[in-house]
Amino acid sequence: FEKKNISFTSHEDWFSKKLISKDCVYMIAELNKTPIGSIRFDINKTGDALISFLLDPLSHGKGLGKQLLEIGCDEVVKLKKINNIIGKVNIENTPSLNIFKNLGFSKKSELDSYITFIKKIDL
Repeated sequence: FEKKNISFTSHEDWFSKKLISKDCVYMIAELNKTPIGSIRFDINKTGDALISFLLDPLSHGKGLGKQLLEIGCDEVVKLKKINNIIGKVNIENTPSLNIFKNLGFSKKSELDSYITFIKKIDL
């Protein structure tokens, strides 16, 4: 969601911290042993997990984004105590909006150019 340019060094520092954080689960999606995307869950102290995911543009339009989100959510719930999974989607990103709706996420809010979705996890 960051609109300004980010230096490689800043991004590298941020990424290194994410990889070792106990409050972050980061997964790489592969198809035929080739990385095609990633999904990250940043988990706060109340058990809310904020999603960030991306898919290689060459993999768009094949239903893989839905699979990435669905499998990622299933896996993070196995690894961590999660109460809610939250996704923030650009209002113009129709494919992602549809993925969240199709996977049972509810619209929590709409602010500026983003819609926030939430899914309550029943343990």
